[in-house]
Amino acid sequence: MVYNHLGQYEKAINYHQQALSITRSIGDRVRERNALGNLHYVRLHRERKNFGFHLCSSVVICFHLW
Repeated sequence: MVYNHLGQYEKAINYHQQALSITRSIGDRVRERNALGNLHYVRLHRERKNFGFHLCSSVVICFHLW
């Protein structure tokens, strides 16, 4: 989760995907669920940041045109 908080989403996703692969290979369903949840959290956080950036850009453009 550290990479997520640092904004390094691709690194975070990569590590969570590795964790998911390992937990699936050893059959650990609890940690598999945790890895899936962490992966979802990082992707959601990344998308919110991208959406916020696009929203701010749109507001600036609209304000500039006004």
